[in-house]
Amino acid sequence: PDFAIFTGDAVTDTTAQSQWNAWFDAMSPILRGRPLMPVQGNHEIVAANYYGQFWLPVMPGLAADYAEHAWSIDIGQVHFVGLDSNSSEAAADQATWLAQDLAAAQKNPGTKFTVAMMHHAAYSASTHGSTAYVQKYWGPLFDKYGVDLVFAGHDHNYERTVPIAGGKVAEASVGVTYVVAGGFFSPGYKNGKDWWTAVSHHGSKRNYCEVEFDGNKVRVTAWSGDGKEKLDEVEIVR
Repeated sequence: PDFAIFTGDAVTDTTAQSQWNAWFDAMSPILRGRPLMPVQGNHEIVAANYYGQFWLPVMPGLAADYAEHAWSIDIGQVHFVGLDSNSSEAAADQATWLAQDLAAAQKNPGTKFTVAMMHHAAYSASTHGSTAYVQKYWGPLFDKYGVDLVFAGHDHNYERTVPIAGGKVAEASVGVTYVVAGGFFSPGYKNGKDWWTAVSHHGSKRNYCEVEFDGNKVRVTAWSGDGKEKLDEVEIVR
């Protein structure tokens, strides 16, 4: 891949540098020669230790307390946004910056797709379930500014939603597709189904996603951890 994104919970104890060292060693085949853009998970709740591991963009217009907690980058025609979803307060505090960032991306003629990522899922039918404050503070912004894909972790399984807008099933041309891909060799969680679920798999399969952008299409392919089983594939056309 050109680069990787990671939706949090690299370690179970943020303060244990030995765990970070082990994670970086395990990830070295991916990280060697390629950038990785992460967001903070709930197990990385000691922010100083987490942000000490990475060098993330400091965004203009974002409160100093949230420096590096939220970021955005443009790669080709794709606008990527990372967010800190670790509390309702954090979600509310980032909303103004997020609205400004997404509005600018929407106005940019060079932006074809927008992808957001955070740790806590807006929609999940697994163990932790949906995160109400992510739906409340960020969902309407994703709808308003045409976000195409949202990736999350937290639940250690795989789940993809149908296109959603306004908290309801929407046409594929306008809805946001939400993906939980939290089973990257963490202890597996059970999967479930709800009104929003298009595809779900138990976390025992492990998983990661391959995302390809080609013209006006983006294809998401989910694989089992060993790369041998295709768990899901969906193509979004804009």
